[in-house]
Amino acid sequence: MVNIRPTRMRSATDARNGLNALLADAQQGLNTHVMKGSQVAAHIVPANAAILDDERLMADMIAALAAAAAAAVTTSADWSKGSFGPAAESMGRLLTWTWRTDAKLFEKAFSNFHFELRLKSGQPIEFGEVWEGLRSALTVGLEGGEIAEMRTVLAHSYEN
Repeated sequence: MVNIRPTRMRSATDARNGLNALLADAQQGLNTHVMKGSQVAAHIVPANAAILDDERLMADMIAALAAAAAAAVTTSADWSKGSFGPAAESMGRLLTWTWRTDAKLFEKAFSNFHFELRLKSGQPIEFGEVWEGLRSALTVGLEGGEIAEMRTVLAHSYEN
């Protein structure tokens, strides 16, 4: 999965015409996203890019991070004050990354964290409470419009 950066998007035509420059960029550690119409069709990444293409391993890693983040949140001093605090930052980074790379994975990561919060706290925590607790952790990597869109997507998935 690649974190998609709008400033590194190129049309297929531009990528073809500037392939040598994009390969040089890749050697310098830059990713480029090749667009076909309005969709990302491919990525040009450095040869040493960490590529995780094992879905089971990805699911296990997300579940482990969600469990660790929920444990950190529910044992923090902020939890007793009704806040997730800095303990939620790793989950915020994971959600930001999954949001920008794979919407279904994003929904699964949020769901895993929600499940783990309920399990670790022993409380019937609702979607809105989880969302409000995570919102400040999301502002590190996202802007207001993206955060609002995330909430809409999650609320829709929780309704279904």
